[in-house]
Amino acid sequence: MVVTVTGKGELSVPASSASISYSLSAVDSSAQGAVNQVKQKIANINSVILDYGITQGDILESQITVSPDAITQRLFVASTAQGFKLKNVDTVNDLISSLYSSGAEVVSQPLLNAENQGDLEQEAFDLALKDAKTQAGKIALKQLKFIRKIVFVSQESSGTTSTIASKDTDLETGGVFGTTFKLSKQVSVSYKMW
Repeated sequence: MVVTVTGKGELSVPASSASISYSLSAVDSSAQGAVNQVKQKIANINSVILDYGITQGDILESQITVSPDAITQRLFVASTAQGFKLKNVDTVNDLISSLYSSGAEVVSQPLLNAENQGDLEQEAFDLALKDAKTQAGKIALKQLKFIRKIVFVSQESSGTTSTIASKDTDLETGGVFGTTFKLSKQVSVSYKMW
């Protein structure tokens, strides 16, 4: 007899860092004027993020691009994108507000990261496998059978870039909303029973 069960393993750990990216743009009657405005916004934002402990070397910048305004063709639009990794995730909400007030057009949702992500994935897999074995044990007991061996395992994951955050959990622990890294694994296991 072969029985297939599904097990779930889930971990929640505090995020150790957050990757943040944002875009800047400006419109002017001259291409150089638009570029200069973007450069000023870059300087404003860089001074703000340096206050949050980000070093100049940690800031990733794309080239400034300039193109004619699509509607009027008389104005020029300059734009660029930047990003960095923030280690103090407790300040992420304040920092995003500061980015907007310093000239950022769009700030992407921070991507939360956890240290030792491979170990966390293995731990979630082990929890899912244990859950599946518990379910199979209950079925075996009802059928008066013994679990002999695993004949098939498949798994699904929430992914390594999951940024799922629990508002209730964060607020209860006094943390900042969105600073919990949650990882889920689901396994489908087929057991041979005698």
